[in-house]
Amino acid sequence: MRYDFYRLVFFLFCLSAKCTLFGQTNILDLPINLPPGNYSLKQVIEFSSEYNDLIYSYSSNFVDIRAEASLDQHTTLREFLEKTLNDQSVEIRLSGKKRILFIPLKDESLELTGYVIDSDSGEKLEGVIIRVINSQKYTITNNQGFFTLKCPKVSTLDFSYLGYKSLTKSFLPEKNSFVYVPMKFNNEIQVVTINPDSFAIDRYTGGERIKVHLNRPVPSLFGSENLTNHIKLKTGVSTPDEGSGGYSVRGGSQDQNLILFEGAPMYEVNHIGGLNTIFINDAIREVDFLKGSFPSRYGGRVSSVLDIQLKDGNKYAHGGSVSLGILGPEANFQGPILYDKMTFNVSARTSWVDLYAKEFFDRFFENDNTGINYHDVNAKLSFDISKTSNLSISIYDGDDAIRFVTSESSQDGEDRFELQERNSINWGNRLYTGNFKWILGSRVSGHIHGSYLNYEYQSRGTYDFNLFQDQERFNQQLDVWAYSGIRDINLSSHFDFYASDQLKFNFGLGTSYHRYNPTLRQSRVIVQETEDIFFEGDSTIRANENYAYAEVNYELNNWSLKIGSRLNHYQVRSKDYVNFEPRISLRKNWTDGISLSMGYSQMSQFVHRLVNPGTGLPSDLWVPSTQTIKPQNGFLTNVQLDKKFESGFTFSIGGYWKEMRNLLDYQSNSDIFFNVINTDDTPVFGSNNEWENRVISGKGRAYGAEFASYFNNDKWDVELNYTLSRSTRTFEGINDNEPFPDKYERLHDLKFRLSHRFNNQLSLTSIWYFSSGSNFSLALEEFATLTDEFPINSSQRNNISFPYYHRLDLGMNYTKNMDDFGFEVSGGVYNSYNRFNPFYVYIYDDPIVSRKSVKGVSLFPVLPYLNVKMKF
Repeated sequence: MRYDFYRLVFFLFCLSAKCTLFGQTNILDLPINLPPGNYSLKQVIEFSSEYNDLIYSYSSNFVDIRAEASLDQHTTLREFLEKTLNDQSVEIRLSGKKRILFIPLKDESLELTGYVIDSDSGEKLEGVIIRVINSQKYTITNNQGFFTLKCPKVSTLDFSYLGYKSLTKSFLPEKNSFVYVPMKFNNEIQVVTINPDSFAIDRYTGGERIKVHLNRPVPSLFGSENLTNHIKLKTGVSTPDEGSGGYSVRGGSQDQNLILFEGAPMYEVNHIGGLNTIFINDAIREVDFLKGSFPSRYGGRVSSVLDIQLKDGNKYAHGGSVSLGILGPEANFQGPILYDKMTFNVSARTSWVDLYAKEFFDRFFENDNTGINYHDVNAKLSFDISKTSNLSISIYDGDDAIRFVTSESSQDGEDRFELQERNSINWGNRLYTGNFKWILGSRVSGHIHGSYLNYEYQSRGTYDFNLFQDQERFNQQLDVWAYSGIRDINLSSHFDFYASDQLKFNFGLGTSYHRYNPTLRQSRVIVQETEDIFFEGDSTIRANENYAYAEVNYELNNWSLKIGSRLNHYQVRSKDYVNFEPRISLRKNWTDGISLSMGYSQMSQFVHRLVNPGTGLPSDLWVPSTQTIKPQNGFLTNVQLDKKFESGFTFSIGGYWKEMRNLLDYQSNSDIFFNVINTDDTPVFGSNNEWENRVISGKGRAYGAEFASYFNNDKWDVELNYTLSRSTRTFEGINDNEPFPDKYERLHDLKFRLSHRFNNQLSLTSIWYFSSGSNFSLALEEFATLTDEFPINSSQRNNISFPYYHRLDLGMNYTKNMDDFGFEVSGGVYNSYNRFNPFYVYIYDDPIVSRKSVKGVSLFPVLPYLNVKMKF
């Protein structure tokens, strides 16, 4: 009996001990009740949080919850966490019975800084995404190719950059290090798989910055490698007219686009008829295009930013390219002067249209003498003073010249009639820039810029009429001369301060000195002087522009926030304008490939472009804000939703709303060239500054929706972009003070690009453009006189639209690369189905219907092209 009692006591004691031990078991040592297989850390966290009531605390900046490991029936939570967090430099701690902490090991991190460069040329690469493997930590190289990243002492980093082979590299330094990371350009065709999770670190898509990839063939007029053709494929961007090299962004005008060439603002960058731009693609390193959410360091325009950087030149070997096309030859040469220290990059282009097309133009336009010519030369010298500092100097020189001479004569007995018209347009740029960039420690980079620009535009039309009758001579002359000269001196400084991997500050300041000479003159006597007459008296306007800006960039847990501001001070003729420009953008990324971005920007512009609103000789005058003409202001709000799929398909939808103030235009759309012919009136523009009394200020509004989709794999590239938009203008005294459509409004604008790669050498590309026609003013009434009937001015501005614009361009590209030599043959057809898109319209008497009719004139029919490029 006593034995049974002791046995019962011993049993109860063991039972109690067993329950006590079970209650004290660490939750980390319990098995995970999931079927055997591979699971991600995210899946296990979600399962244990729901079924075991566990609470996890961690930062996604240090923990990669996508890490995977295998488990079986006996795998404990501790074992699984140790497997998935092994390379992530975090410590696992248990707080209480239900809370698990992932704490980063602060004492085992290092600061890695350096440059990412092209392995073949040594060029620094901007926009490279650098990511710590098995972590959410990442960074992106700036415009100097520089990066700084705090990461575990034993780190494996992934480097990815579009067009280059991805690189995975391990670093085992004992202290903070400065490194050079070379990446290899990818010449092979491969399937491009987009990981939705990587979308969280793609800052260069959507409503912010868009990278323009010049290595993607785009068929164009005469096969020219035109940079703006890549821009025009984007949503929200439209072409003003056939034969125009400019572009309109989100309802703005062409002069509202900021174009930076090596950091210097440019005014005119297109050649005759939009045949080409002044930029030579083989000399360009980076092209960034922004149409919203503008960083604070950009200012001076209200619609968009195009930032173009030239290559420094190959550091290790000499090479270049030579191409021959319908428009003319083009060449680029680059290489080292001092190996790995000093480089050069020189490019040149000229037109030989005059050599073979002069007779065609004389017959087509019924001219006695036609001349069309242009050229470009740019050169850059770059010197690495040290591994953390670089000095570069670049120059550009280019001119365009158009000349049309027409003569008529007739004889009737002793009476003789003679008429001669001479029309010419010339413009050009002279640019000199200097840029000094350096790295101060591991957290600060700086950039000092200086430039001088000399821009000149001149259009002139002369009319000389002679009538010999009864031994007397009757003569009438008219000379219209438009001149726009600009001298700019720019000095600026910019600094980036990396407070941490998540927090970055940008700030800088600058000053610009402007000298403008806008003049529009009319004379009844053909003037014999040169353009020096425009620098007399009141034709010169001097202005000073000063600015300072600051911006903070903060990123945490897939959130990106940018808040900045810019302060401008503009002084002209003792008048001061001060503008404060707040900027803000917010972006949220989800791991399933969805991203939402929104932004608000205020911009100011202190220069305007006046375009001849009539049918006379074009006269583009760049005029400054004065004491009576206020600066332009732009207020832009934009929002965009993006989705990327693993299949390679990308879709985005967005919208924008833009308000514009203090827009400038002529008071009436009277004809500048012909408004005093056959009259005894005094010429309207009789003094240099008369234009200032003939203009009026107004406001504008633009809004729209943008839809974009893109798909690519190893064989196909498909891109579809569509914009639905409105753009109006309101001027007091015009159109009964009611809003009227902007001249370049495009209600519908669609671009469809389809490209097929057969192999590494051969590809075919087709692009179809479709858009609403531009608007113009047409008189719908006329009044009768004793001699004739004349149409009167339209009561409504831009009351008629051109027909829908559409065309299909086809292109073929064949590339063959060998060890030290390669060549590329590109051919195609511009406007393949010969669509007659109107370039301009005129009114004529139609004898069939016995009334006046409107007829459109098309500029470019179906045009084949062929270009050959040799690389060495």
